Amino acid sequence: MGEEIKVSYAAALLVYLVVGTIQLCIIGYHILVLVSMGKQHSLMPFFVFIITTYGLISIYCILSENLLAESKKCSEAFWCCKWYEMPQDCVKDIAYCIMRAQKPLGLTAGAFVVFSNSTLTDVTKTSMGYLSILRNFLND
Repeated sequence: MGEEIKVSYAAALLVYLVVGTIQLCIIGYHILVLVSMGKQHSLMPFFVFIITTYGLISIYCILSENLLAESKKCSEAFWCCKWYEMPQDCVKDIAYCIMRAQKPLGLTAGAFVVFSNSTLTDVTKTSMGYLSILRNFLND
């Protein structure tokens, strides 16, 4: 079931991550343009949009972090039970569960990025990197 969730969300989260990064960069550029023109009174919709985009990415990152943490707890729970004292058929099942739990379960963007707390930081760094390149066009 966990792999089905991972596969189901992978493509949509990849698109959302890429589009969200580009949107943050473009909205930041619009804010810089409006500030340079002296139109600070019309910035609120842009800030609301940035907060909404960050909020949605943060929600997916928090959910994925929780999945990763629960996956690790599941692995530790299987390991800590006295599986070596159980009947042989149960030992095989638990050994399979221990092997499966070694691969943590979390939301991914495509097959590239596992959503975690560092993903939000990476989105911010990438957006600001693109924004600094666009800002050079504003100064010219």
